Amino acid sequence: MLVVMLPPVLDYPLFAAALERYGRNPTDPADIARELMVFGLQAEVETASFRLAVAKWSALEVLRGLT
Repeated sequence: MLVVMLPPVLDYPLFAAALERYGRNPTDPADIARELMVFGLQAEVETASFRLAVAKWSALEVLRGLT
């Protein structure tokens, strides 16, 4: 199983309100790994970074859905 997550702290060029909202309830990947192990699964955390390009209209639609 592969669990893909956003990082606990975003380093994206978003406006301040979006970054604040995202930061209200960060999820630590290590917490998810520990929960999986509670249920008898083997888990490890690895970090990889990928460049992401999103069309402006698409990003605005996602942000509109957050309100």
